Amino acid sequence: MDLADILPSDVIPQLKGGLASEKEAEQAAPTGKNAPKKAPPKKGKGAVPTAEETERPQEDMLIVVKAKAIGLMDTLIDKLTILSLVPVKAKKGVVEVTRAEAGSAGALATPVVEGEKRAAEARMQAIVDYFNGIADNVIIAQTSLMHTRLMASLQQHYLSQLAAVNAVITYLRDRVEREVPPTHRLLLDLESFAVDEDTLLFPKKEDATAASSAAATPTPDDDDALDAKSASSEEAIEDAYEDPTTLTSCLTLGRLATMITLFKVCAPDYRLHKKDFIRIVKQADYVAAGEEVVDVPELFDRFDDWNAGLIDWRLFVVHLLFWCEPYTVKRKEGEEDSALSVSQISSDSSPFAGPSRNKYYVDGPNLLRLLDLRGDLGDEPVDEDTFVNADHFFGNSMEEDDEDDERFRSYCSALWEAFSVNDTLDPYSYIMFLCPDEQPLRGMQKAFLMVTPTSADDSCPITQNLLDKIFHTYATNPRSLGVWDPTSVSAQAEIFQAVGTNSFLFQDMCGTHAGRVILNNSTCFQRKSFVK
Repeated sequence: MDLADILPSDVIPQLKGGLASEKEAEQAAPTGKNAPKKAPPKKGKGAVPTAEETERPQEDMLIVVKAKAIGLMDTLIDKLTILSLVPVKAKKGVVEVTRAEAGSAGALATPVVEGEKRAAEARMQAIVDYFNGIADNVIIAQTSLMHTRLMASLQQHYLSQLAAVNAVITYLRDRVEREVPPTHRLLLDLESFAVDEDTLLFPKKEDATAASSAAATPTPDDDDALDAKSASSEEAIEDAYEDPTTLTSCLTLGRLATMITLFKVCAPDYRLHKKDFIRIVKQADYVAAGEEVVDVPELFDRFDDWNAGLIDWRLFVVHLLFWCEPYTVKRKEGEEDSALSVSQISSDSSPFAGPSRNKYYVDGPNLLRLLDLRGDLGDEPVDEDTFVNADHFFGNSMEEDDEDDERFRSYCSALWEAFSVNDTLDPYSYIMFLCPDEQPLRGMQKAFLMVTPTSADDSCPITQNLLDKIFHTYATNPRSLGVWDPTSVSAQAEIFQAVGTNSFLFQDMCGTHAGRVILNNSTCFQRKSFVK
């Protein structure tokens, strides 16, 4: 059987021409030592990717792999097609035999291979589509997350810069209204503002009348005297904050009033930045808390419950006044404690006497004292006279003499400066800052009783508005900071849904799983420690 009997007349010259060209190429190729040596392609981990493969995206790489696989299958189909068209001759002994069934085998295999090709192509396309979908979702999620983080960071920087500018404006406006020039250097950077107490400014004021009179013009010899006079006048401006009345064993009213003034200047919204806190507060302000007190940055971190770089400085002031001094202090040799009675001093005069009671220690406040204070102040804003004449719990810790009476009034003055707004004080905002306790759960119980109005019944039921008010009392609550809020409205709604009523008691909240989770993880009413 000849090729002319099977193939069309126009196909035979093409096949013969292709075979002849391949044979000529093989003969023309150099052989032996002159043959070029081809380096075997590297495979596996040692293979070095080309520049095109390195720059190629992962999606294109999958398409290339798919194209190579389909190309191999196309080559196989082409070979089978040719095999089905061209009969194969074989020799058996001396006689040449033509196997007519060889061509039909290729024809039978071709449809099977084509079907497998279509199935493989569909499977590989599904893999490529699945990978592209995953890649798109990952890119979208990462882009959204990065956008959220960048916007939050920009908003935080914007708020910090805005607070710094407002602090400068407030400080300068206060000076202008009082007609007092700035006496210290002002430190303003991109996100914070502070007053440098260690560097005084000495502006030279020009006197127009002295300039017109030659007799009044100072000579160079008098420059030092004028500078000293200017410095003394500027220091006299700060005498208002130099009150020597002792509040604690390491803190005077003048020092605390200075801190409160700087706090108001740097953070009129009560949210104080860490940089400003480190510049204003000194370790000597709370060194009486113990033998090993923490440094200023670590102390700030203890008040920063949400790691946001901001604290409510009113909470720090309350801790300085009431929870800095320890109950006992070590008595020096030969020293008598004036806070003890005569009988106690005589009984403790032995060399084995233990530590004595600290006269600067303030007891409380316990729950009963807070209830009495809330009853005296009421629910409406009060003026300074009403605030001073209220039944404050710290008055019982101070003896009835002139020194302690002055100390009591100094406590009231410092608290008034910290919590008053426009010559009035909100009793709720003040009493809630007195609720922190060594046991956070007990501090939370105090807050539950203090948040209810004085006209409520003795059971003090809590509604959702009051519950939300408890967890968002401080200026640095998670909602105002824009961080994750474990006490959000939805979390509070779970408690009310579990209780089944519109109001409940503290015991009812402890009886629910959602309530216990919130109470056990809340540290907003836990006292902070000044010692290591």
